[in-house]
Amino acid sequence: MNIDKLNRATTHQAGVVCNSVLKRAKGKTPKIKDYPAMIVACGLKQNSKDYSVETSRSCQNYKYEDVILRELKKLGKIDGKSNIKGCDNRVGHCAEPHAANELARKHQSAKIDDFVFGAAIRPRTLQTKSYCANCKHTFPQL
Repeated sequence: MNIDKLNRATTHQAGVVCNSVLKRAKGKTPKIKDYPAMIVACGLKQNSKDYSVETSRSCQNYKYEDVILRELKKLGKIDGKSNIKGCDNRVGHCAEPHAANELARKHQSAKIDDFVFGAAIRPRTLQTKSYCANCKHTFPQL
């Protein structure tokens, strides 16, 4: 998977998200909480065409595929506080596991180290941000 392709997809989708938030605001200034915290694209090493772009969000009532779920459970309870020191993100809320999970649904044989990621972008500022400790533990290739 071409990382530049993933970065372009993430940047494009961040723009789509921003436009959607602004449209919903109907001329008012959107609040920070109106934007997802992060957005990222994920692909598979061995597949140059298929990728997924997802935002960070709650994982309540969300079903993770086993390949992702196994790794997330190592961090603590899904939707709970992480046991990784220095990471305040709730387990499973990041964009990275959501994006990888969408691919895992289509590619049941995918292993955790098969996933590749583009840059993580904060949609409200379009800044590239570092991956959090939860994501680095879930996806060792980050």
